[in-house]
Amino acid sequence: MFFKNKNKFLRAAEKYALQGRFEQAIAQYLKVIQETPDDPNTLSVIGDLYTRLSQPKEAVRYYTRVAEYYRNFNYLPKAIAIYRKIIQLEPSNFDLALMLANLCDEEGQKSDALRQYQECARILDKELGIEPAAETKNLYEAIRLRKSSPLINQKPNAGQDSENT
Repeated sequence: MFFKNKNKFLRAAEKYALQGRFEQAIAQYLKVIQETPDDPNTLSVIGDLYTRLSQPKEAVRYYTRVAEYYRNFNYLPKAIAIYRKIIQLEPSNFDLALMLANLCDEEGQKSDALRQYQECARILDKELGIEPAAETKNLYEAIRLRKSSPLINQKPNAGQDSENT
């Protein structure tokens, strides 16, 4: 029964969104997530609609649920993409910047991780007038000095003969 209603709610939501009636579209999407609360696609669309309505706090609330869903299921590239959306809405959020730096590092994105750690230091300096903790500085240095990510080291060398290995 719900799936029939779900499709009805989704069609109505899409119609409202196309008409620029974002509040009504959100109301329909909220009916969908009452039954499927962890649906990342619907949660992301709700976040997008709140962004279009210039309601960043509400958008962040839904995007965070999406990012946590992806992180919990170890879909790190998708989690990173959503956290980057959130950072656009909350550029001074130190905890979020630090989480994004850690995820980038975990995913083997060394330059992105370093850039994000630098952003953490900037946030601390600008917002609080303090320096990063020693632990944060040590993480930055460990990433900076690492020649390549452990994930990259595990990949076979493309185009190399098996006789040469």
